[in-house]
Amino acid sequence: MDSYLLVHRRTGMPLRGYRVGAADQIEINLANQRLRACGSELRFVNALHTGHTPITPEDAAAPS
Repeated sequence: MDSYLLVHRRTGMPLRGYRVGAADQIEINLANQRLRACGSELRFVNALHTGHTPITPEDAAAPS
């Protein structure tokens, strides 16, 4: 199980205090799907990522 941070979908900036201590990839994928479905600009990324996370092609195609 990995650790995940909640970050802004477009900028990759992490939100302080929002960290999932242990989750598997399926749980994170489901959480990210729910965030996207409600129009959130946030997503969970693996905590091993440092600095800004790249924008994925699906994030770039998503309406603002």
